[in-house]
Amino acid sequence: LGMIKDFYFAIATGRVLLIDSMFPTPLSNYLNPNFVQWNATFPKTNKTIDDMNLHQTILPRKSVVGYVLGRCNGPGSLKLTTLLRSTNVQELLQPGEEMSVSRGFYQAFWALFRFDKTVLMRADQMKMNAGLVLPQNSGSLIPYVGLHI
Repeated sequence: LGMIKDFYFAIATGRVLLIDSMFPTPLSNYLNPNFVQWNATFPKTNKTIDDMNLHQTILPRKSVVGYVLGRCNGPGSLKLTTLLRSTNVQELLQPGEEMSVSRGFYQAFWALFRFDKTVLMRADQMKMNAGLVLPQNSGSLIPYVGLHI
């Protein structure tokens, strides 16, 4: 959810979203960019701003070139619904159209991540490693729900 919220925060503030996720393994080992080239090289910064704080006003921070967002999830962070209602996101919609949380989540994930053959093969390997392939299913994968905690 954090990256989805970050995506809409970038839109809300008129910024470019770059994701540098290296822990515990690089995100690019599992997901590839789709329409947003989020893995572009960028100058490292030590500047962190807690802009996702629930009590913080959404600002473009035009005088700051780049910074790391503070904690994006949790009870004290901005809600996805707040970001979806921001002026810049609303301007992308047709007049009278509303963006539901489920639609917003789906569209952001689709814009950010491409499910190419390599990614799907890695996902299948993870399923097999997790024991989601059972003999009674003739070796096929059983349906599952994934949860990241």
